Amino acid sequence: AKEVRHVLEITDAIAGFLKSNFDFVSITNNHYLMDIRSFSWQGYHVSVQYTYHVDLGLVNMSQITPNSRNKISNARKTGIIVEEMERPDMAYELLEKTYYRKGKSPPVTYEQFEKIYTRQGREKIRLLFAKLPDSEKAAAVNITVTDTERKTGYSLLRGFNPEYKDSNAASLLQLKEILYLQEKGFKMLDLVGAENQSIALFKSEFGGKLIPYYQVWHASTSYRIFNMASMLNPFERPKNRH
Repeated sequence: AKEVRHVLEITDAIAGFLKSNFDFVSITNNHYLMDIRSFSWQGYHVSVQYTYHVDLGLVNMSQITPNSRNKISNARKTGIIVEEMERPDMAYELLEKTYYRKGKSPPVTYEQFEKIYTRQGREKIRLLFAKLPDSEKAAAVNITVTDTERKTGYSLLRGFNPEYKDSNAASLLQLKEILYLQEKGFKMLDLVGAENQSIALFKSEFGGKLIPYYQVWHASTSYRIFNMASMLNPFERPKNRH
């Protein structure tokens, strides 16, 4: 009970401070923080998100679904090569293809992505590419952030060239990411996000456990009015509210 009160006091202070100082607040909480009642009590909206956690000490080929094992086998027969390269330009090109196909822009610009990668380097950010045989072209990329202190990897972003959909490169790439982290002594891989149906089904096939986490957000009255007015402006194209 003392621990519960302590957590509620902290989250209540955070919720109150942000609500008082910002017109719009959105927080994605770590999955370890299960008690977000303070935010709810202060009028924040709450939504449940999901991810998959792969226990790298337990996962093996027998825990990967037959569907993915077949795709991995086909990718190997095709000659797909998985290789780590310091090519943020190539990685971002694949990200653009993925997001533009969905009618969206990547979450960061290339300049931002390059600066982040240059600052953190290979010790923190790993770019793993699935390449076509006898070619410099990449079919897919996994961008993994590693936390060596906690022995955890985060499969933060993925890019895929739809021209090579039949290569099954993404499945082989996911397996190689798991094997690499296992070899480095990591304990867990967070596959980061499982809301989109097709993406969630793909991530569910690699022996991970479904984990919920919470997002909370709050918008002031003035922000809501301003946002509504901008949507109704006849001379301005409606904004993407996602």
